[in-house]
Order: sequence, then structure tokens, then C-alpha cells
Amino acid sequence: MAYNFPDSPSNGDTFTLNGVTYAYNSTKGVWKDTAVGVLPATVTSSDTAPLNPKAGDLWYRTDVSSLYVYYSDGSSSQWVGVSGPAGPAGPAGTDGADGADGADGRSVISYANFAAFPTTSNTAGDFAFAQDTKALYMWDGTEWDRVALGNDESPVITTEPPTTFKLNSDGTTSTVAMVAQDPEGFDITYGIAYKTTNNARPSQLSADTTINQSTGVYTFTPTTTAANTGSFTARLSASDGARITTRLVDFNLAFLPQAANLLGRYEFSNTNSYDPAVSTTALNDLSGNANHQTIVNPGSLSADKHLTFTINSTYINFGGNMSGQKSWAVIFRPSTGFNQHVMFDNAASDNVYYSTFHSTSSNAYYGYQTAWAGETVIDRVNGTNPGTNRINAYNALTLNQTNSVQASGLQMANTDMIYNTYPSYHATHEVYAFVFWDTPLTLTEMEEVHNYYRDELGTANMAAW
Repeated sequence: MAYNFPDSPSNGDTFTLNGVTYAYNSTKGVWKDTAVGVLPATVTSSDTAPLNPKAGDLWYRTDVSSLYVYYSDGSSSQWVGVSGPAGPAGPAGTDGADGADGADGRSVISYANFAAFPTTSNTAGDFAFAQDTKALYMWDGTEWDRVALGNDESPVITTEPPTTFKLNSDGTTSTVAMVAQDPEGFDITYGIAYKTTNNARPSQLSADTTINQSTGVYTFTPTTTAANTGSFTARLSASDGARITTRLVDFNLAFLPQAANLLGRYEFSNTNSYDPAVSTTALNDLSGNANHQTIVNPGSLSADKHLTFTINSTYINFGGNMSGQKSWAVIFRPSTGFNQHVMFDNAASDNVYYSTFHSTSSNAYYGYQTAWAGETVIDRVNGTNPGTNRINAYNALTLNQTNSVQASGLQMANTDMIYNTYPSYHATHEVYAFVFWDTPLTLTEMEEVHNYYRDELGTANMAAW
């Protein structure tokens, strides 16, 4: 039986026949059962997705060999990959060629200590074990390097440097030692830095500090320029290559006032002035004037470099070498039992004496007061003006400590100026230094002299000004 569909249909027109609805596709010129879609699905093979897809279209993506279906879930449409059960495994390919043999491994050889390690015929990467320090090393092609295991500890200081240090004002070098060791056995490298702008060398030093890397000894060279007097802080360091241990040291450089006018300078602490290993009687002038002296019957030298002067036995005849002096200072230590003393006297007359001390008598003049023309005599015992009173002078002393006795503007005898020979006015004592100037000192400069030696000896060992 023939059935007639509507004539001249438009695209999308529908017609139902025997319960089946058909839709007209004007592109194809046919009526299509809507049970399989309004329009037939298409299959496209390409690297890129086809344009204007419709639900049910298939796309075989050739670049990745995958099949996709264009699917609408009611709110959006997208290409969805079609998956199926995995196919059977293909046949195994043939084995590839064997790779090259690896390098031989390195064994660890054990030695008694590091000194026993071989220094030749080694190959980079060799290992060695030191039995004494239980440390592992590797040869880097040039040397043995310690292999760090576990936590690395900081170097330990075994010899501590001083916290404060006084440099020599005569320009001679000074040394400070700081010795360290590393708990893991690494070598120590010592260094130094200054608390200055850009770590610049302090003006108190005339040359860079040198360091002995084997001993940890630092050598400092001070300047002799008095204008550079002052202090600086140096940071000494010990490094094991990973960690650093440091110590701070405060350095001080001081000069005696009126250094250009020194007539004579003698210090028993300075071996250039007094060296018992060479001579117990030679006392050499440090001022540069070569006014050397002889000590008669010298006593012993104490551990802190004070020479013992005994009663009417040990003395020095400064003679005419100091005839031009206008100021002098004696740095000395009176011990218990010290009760009377005359610093200097004129042996020719034995009645011209200077700076007399007495624990009970004030009858006699403290000092023979003859001033240089136009000058005023200034006497000081640790900063105290004794006037003309011997007891005042004695009471200004601190027994068993170092003291300073100074005079300025005083014209002493031109000849036979002898220390420690005035009859019946001597007690055993110890002397640290004699200083003479050919110019008067101000009171401020006398205090500077006192503090110069107090800094050198330590505040606990010398009386305050």
C-alpha cells in the first residue's frame, strides 16, 4: 500500500504514520524517523574537532588514536571520550643492547692516623679512615678532605687571649696568642677584624697584623706617632670552615707626655732597658740619648718587673747626665716596714736631698725647693701635694702597691745626683721606672704619666691618682 507524505515540506516538518513520526531533512531531501534522531549522526576523522557538531556525532581523533562522541547532558554539550575494554597485550619486543659497565667502587682503607695517609698514587674519590680520630677522609685529586658526619661543632678555644692589651709606645711589636682546636678534627684558620668603618686598620697600628696559622699567634706593630694614641677593639676568630668561634680584645696605645723632651727613660720591665740575662748592672736609656747608667749591688727582679733597692746598698749615680732635667718621675713600690726614704741626694754634700718621706717626723723639709728660673715647683705623690711635710708625703703612699712620685720645675744638682744613698733615710723598696725630661710638666701631664704606668701595671696593682 502506498503512503503519500506532504508535498513541498520545509526542513524540520514532521509527519506521523502508523505511530511513527518522521522529520523532513531539506539538506538530504528525505523524511527521517525521529526515533534515531532528527538528523543522522556523522563520523569525522581528523586531528581537530569538527565544526558545528550535533548530539550523537562521532569524532576519531587521528593524532592520539582516540574516539569521542558529542554528548548533551541537558545543560551543556561537549566531546566525551569513548572507552572500552583494553585489548590484549601485544608481543614482547626484543631486548636492547647491554649498557657499559659502571666504574669500580672505592674501598675505604683504614690507617693509624692522618699522618699515615698516602700522598701519591691516589685517585679522586678514594676514601681513608683515621683510627685515632675515627674520621673519614676523601681524596679530591689534590689533598685529603675530611668528610663531615652528624652535627658540626664550633672550634674550642684552648688558649684564651687577654681581654685587654697595651701596645708598646716605642713601636716594637707585641704578640697575642689564641689557640683553638676543632672537635671534628678539621684544620683551624685564624682571622682578625677591627671594629672600625669598613674594617679599616686602626690608626694605632703602623702595619697590618700578621697571623701564624700554625700557632695562633697574632703580631701587632704599633705606630710611634703620639697623635694616634687611643684604643681599638679587635675580633680574633678561629674557623673550621663551617663554624667560627671569636674573642674580642681591647687594645690601647698610650705615650708618655712630652716624649720629644725625654732626657732619660729607664724601665725594668723592658729588656731593652734592663735585661738580667745579659747584665744585672747595666741600665740602658730608652729615650735615645744613650744616657746609660750602672746599678751598684742590684737586688732581685720581681715577677712583675720591679727591681729591689736595699738599704744603703743598691744605688745608681745618675751624675751629670741628668743635669739638664727639669722634671722627673719615679715609679716605685714600698713594702710593709717602709717608713723613711730620700729619693735623690747630692753625694758631694749629702745635704741636698729631694722628696723625703717619713712616717713620724715632719721636722725636715719634704723637698729641696730650688726652682728653675721662671718656673714653679710642682711636687706630687700619687696626685697629692705634700707641701713641705714629710708625713704628708708618706701618708700619700700606698704600701705594697706601686706609686708615682714626681717633681716639675725643680733645679737639682748638676753633678753627683744619686738615687738611694742618703744616710739613715732608706728602707728596702722596689722600682719599676725612672723618667727624666728637660722641660717642665704641667699637673695634667704629671697625671698622664701616673696613669700611663697604672694602665701598664693594672689598676689593682698601682694606687690611683
